[in-house]
Amino acid sequence: MFDYSYIKATDTLLIDDETVQFYNCPRAKEIILKNAKEIKAYTFSECSYIEKIVLPEGLKSIGIGAFNNTKIRELTLPKSLTEFEYQGILPQWEKINVDEKNPYFKSVDGVLY
Repeated sequence: MFDYSYIKATDTLLIDDETVQFYNCPRAKEIILKNAKEIKAYTFSECSYIEKIVLPEGLKSIGIGAFNNTKIRELTLPKSLTEFEYQGILPQWEKINVDEKNPYFKSVDGVLY
C-alpha cells in the first residue's frame, strides 16, 4: 500500500505493482496500471481527480467499489478479467467496453453484461 498524495493533479501516474491499493488517493488525472493483477476493494474510491484509467492485460479482478466517485466516464475491461465486483451507484460511466475475447463479460452498446 502506497501514499501517492504528492502527485500533482495534472500528472499521469504509472503504477507497476501487481496488487493495487492506496491509503491516500493519487491526485493524477490519468492512471496507467502496467502489471496489475488485482485492484483491491475501494482502491480508487473518492479519488475525484481521476478521469482515465488504463487497465492492463493480465488483470484478473476488480474489487467492490474500486471506482466509486471518480471522474472516469469510460472503462475498457481486458480479456483476462474474471471478477468485476459491484461498483455501487456512484460511478458515472457513459460506456464500458470489454475485450471481445473475454469469455466472462460482454458489452452491448456500452452496457456491461
